[in-house]
Amino acid sequence: GIKVTNNKASATSNIADYSNPVRFYKNTEVVIECAQNIAKIVITTAGESKHQIKADYTFDGATLSVNGEVATLVLNAAANSYTFVCANSQIRVASIEVYYAK
Repeated sequence: GIKVTNNKASATSNIADYSNPVRFYKNTEVVIECAQNIAKIVITTAGESKHQIKADYTFDGATLSVNGEVATLVLNAAANSYTFVCANSQIRVASIEVYYAK
């Protein structure tokens, strides 16, 4: 399984408590973990454009490409966890897909 957590864990901001879309608030640290090494993460956002990931956002340790509501993060080095901070704004996530390293 894949585990997604954030450091704003309370009844109103824990990812497990949300239906779709999941909200990651500004300055939230998001951790994506799984048993296998992650090569790429695809995040599809939902809602208003102000809640989408923008091409100029910074994701340390990964290369970002954005096509509308779809943001692709290719990790610089495969690892079984990846952490990013929503430094620019709140993002609203419809889905997160994880692709494993071969």
